[in-house]
Amino acid sequence: MQPIPKPHILDPNRVLDNRRGDFTADHKARAELLEAALQETCAYAQHLWDDLDSMRKYLIDSLPSDPRMPAPHRASATPSGPDDDQGWQNWIDAFAEVTSVLCGPKGDSGFGLGRARQEAQLRRDAPSLRIAADQARQFTIPPEQPPVNDIAEPRRQIQAPTQPPTRHLARGIATTILAMLALRGLRHRRLAT
Repeated sequence: MQPIPKPHILDPNRVLDNRRGDFTADHKARAELLEAALQETCAYAQHLWDDLDSMRKYLIDSLPSDPRMPAPHRASATPSGPDDDQGWQNWIDAFAEVTSVLCGPKGDSGFGLGRARQEAQLRRDAPSLRIAADQARQFTIPPEQPPVNDIAEPRRQIQAPTQPPTRHLARGIATTILAMLALRGLRHRRLAT
C-alpha cells in the first residue's frame, strides 16, 4: 500500500505567514494568524473525527450478522464474495473517503476512489476468490420458499445435512490455497522483473 504523507495542517511548526522578509514583531497579526491556523486545524480534525466515526459504523456493518438477532443471518463479512455488489461498493466508498481525508482538507482529487476501484477489481476478479465462492455456493442450503397456496401444496421442510461434507470442503480449501500460492508466486516474479 502506498504511504500517504501527513498533511501540513497537522504540523504545529508550519509557516503561517508569507511575509518572510518582515521581521517586525506584530503580535496582533501573529495572533490572527494563529487563530486562523487553529480554526483550519480544528475543521480538519472534525472532518477526521466524522470520517473515523463512519468507519466504525462500516466495520460493524461489515461483520457477519449478530447471531442473537431474529433475522436472516449473514455468515461472512462483506464483501462476501465476487458477486456481493453492495458489499464491494461499500468497501470502495469507505476506502476512497479514508484516503481522501488522509490527504488533507482539500482531499485527493479522486485518487482514493480510483485506487479503491483498482484494488476491489483486482480482488473480485481473482480466480481463487471465484473458486472459493463456487465452493461455498455448493454447500449453501437455499432458504425455504413460501408456497403459493397452503392448501394445494403443503410446506416442504429443507433439512440441513447432519454432518458437513468435510472431504469436499477440504478439497475446495486446498484448491483455493494452491491457487492463491500460485498467484502470489506469479505476482512476486512479475514484481522482481
